[in-house]
Amino acid sequence: MGPARMAGQVVPNAAFLNWLGVEIPYRGRGLANTILLNQIDLARQHGAVYLYLTTHSGRPAWKLYQKMGFQEVGRLRSYVMEPG
Repeated sequence: MGPARMAGQVVPNAAFLNWLGVEIPYRGRGLANTILLNQIDLARQHGAVYLYLTTHSGRPAWKLYQKMGFQEVGRLRSYVMEPG
């Protein structure tokens, strides 16, 4: 987790969750829920009012994020090129 940025500027009172993942053999045990709650608490302790994250649509984690109160605020497009 780190500061949230938009257009290169730090967003006041906001944090960005860089990555959250649970290996396949350990899924379904509530680990992601526990990790996310810990990160939310940590963000609050550091004064964050907003916590941002990104995910791919259709990911199972999206249901967890919705359950925890996250709302979609925008969509990004990703592009990839294999040179050569």
